[in-house]
Amino acid sequence: MWGYRSIEKTITDFHKTNSYDVGVSLQGVFDPSTKNYGYVFMVGNNSTSSLLTAANANTGFYKMFYGDVWGKFLDSKLVVDLYADYVQTAPSTGIINPQSHNVLKAFVAYSFPQVTIGVEAYTQSIAQAVTNSQTKLVEDATVQAMSIWARGPIIKDKLGFFARFDTYNPDTDYNTADSYTVNTNFGSYTPTVKEQFYTAGLDFTPEKNIHFMPNFWTVYYRDQRDPATAGYLTNDHSLVYRLTFFYTFGK
Repeated sequence: MWGYRSIEKTITDFHKTNSYDVGVSLQGVFDPSTKNYGYVFMVGNNSTSSLLTAANANTGFYKMFYGDVWGKFLDSKLVVDLYADYVQTAPSTGIINPQSHNVLKAFVAYSFPQVTIGVEAYTQSIAQAVTNSQTKLVEDATVQAMSIWARGPIIKDKLGFFARFDTYNPDTDYNTADSYTVNTNFGSYTPTVKEQFYTAGLDFTPEKNIHFMPNFWTVYYRDQRDPATAGYLTNDHSLVYRLTFFYTFGK
């Protein structure tokens, strides 16, 4: 629905939540005649596209469970998708209880004649994610993130536009007066930095399947730690001006 993977991943994929995996899935529709309501259920290796060693707890030993249901309404103008996943990633060590993480996500998009608007929001619970260096207690972390985007035509089949804004909070219970060490082996997770992401651009199609897309891409970073904390980083951002070329094969 976003349609511009050549510009950037969706927000869950951007923040390392599995967008693909090796496993067994069951996919189908509840209404074969109209195909407006469907589902996907999957058990995966949590190894993305690779088959890594089962001795690595985060890449093969513990299986990941996925579930997704979706529906199209109002003559397919409205699309709704609900998603969840769960995986245990490490056993109990006696000091830290078993580690795991799971995602609950909702997505809604509506297509008007001149613009399609989408909203994707998710919350992720990471069990035993961090240890508070002040209290010495192991704490869970709750991630919250949301993405809002719009795209549409300016000149039919020749020129379009797209724009997107994401906001990401890695730990909603982060206490700026405390410091934390990371326990989880989930991706390159850090609880310290909030992010806001922006992108926008034009989509010029001189010929079918050929796209030239001038765009900008920027991420604003906000350190949640107290400014007096060692290693504190002042507010900063990355900004890139780009010309993206995209070609669709086989259509």
